[in-house]
Amino acid sequence: MILNILIPNLIPLYGLILLGYISGRWLDVNLHSVARLNLFIFLPIVTMGAMVKMDFNPAYIVLPFVMMGISYTIALGSYNIAKMYWKDGTANLIGAGGVNGNALYFGLPLIIAMFGPAGAGIYVLMNVGPQINNNTLAYYLVARGQFTVKESLKKLVWFPVIHALWIGLALNFAGVEMGGIYTTYWEYAIGCNIFSGMMMIGIAIGKLPKLTFDWAMIGTMFVVKFVLWPLFVGVFVMVDIYVLRIFDHQIYQIMMLFSLMPLIGNLVAFAAEHRLYPEKAAAAVLASSIATLVIIPCAYLLMIWAGIAG
Repeated sequence: MILNILIPNLIPLYGLILLGYISGRWLDVNLHSVARLNLFIFLPIVTMGAMVKMDFNPAYIVLPFVMMGISYTIALGSYNIAKMYWKDGTANLIGAGGVNGNALYFGLPLIIAMFGPAGAGIYVLMNVGPQINNNTLAYYLVARGQFTVKESLKKLVWFPVIHALWIGLALNFAGVEMGGIYTTYWEYAIGCNIFSGMMMIGIAIGKLPKLTFDWAMIGTMFVVKFVLWPLFVGVFVMVDIYVLRIFDHQIYQIMMLFSLMPLIGNLVAFAAEHRLYPEKAAAAVLASSIATLVIIPCAYLLMIWAGIAG
């Protein structure tokens, strides 16, 4: 049963958070340096390799735009609703938390275990849209307007994953195959990306003097991340099943799993950088990561019942 693959691949990720906490609290590991290694080294290598290995279908180009549209809608909608109730910047955290989930660090090992490298390529491609939003819209919300639209676009131009994406797709179209030593080091990069990405959550928590569990904020962020995201993605899946008929059931499963990822760890780094309640952000990220251990298996059983998964 697929749950026998899913659950054992989830549990070790929590050990990485613990290792990150130890590293941040007692080994003086620098969060900023680890984050930049991920952004500028590991993540582009993972993205390019996934694009090369993907069995490309032109319809897949739709996926990052669909996810980007959902990301913008949920993030801006939740931010505007939340600021009606919170006047102290908490709404900014809620909006930023709705932009994207911890798709690559948390979700990629699950997707590889369940669907192999080909499924990983599709998953990485659909993450590009929300990842762009995370490095522009989420940062903008947490910074509370402290940088301009021009600066945001400049940040996007220099976003290395974008260039890794088009280079990987170009190599794919050219029929280049990545085998032997290249595949080996691509797999090494995936491991480094997952290890350091999950450890970043623990490092960020370890650097803080305390955690603050604002349950009203956490509850709202859970609704945004674990109700609205799968609801919006589920609506698209239903429309495709009964009307558009573009994708197959494997794509539906990958999309639904993507929608169920916990809050992204970068939220803590953004909040700490701009002194926007990092202790609340860290508590929310930790709570969502723990909750996902139950949420994802239960959601997958629901997908089986609905006929989306088998």
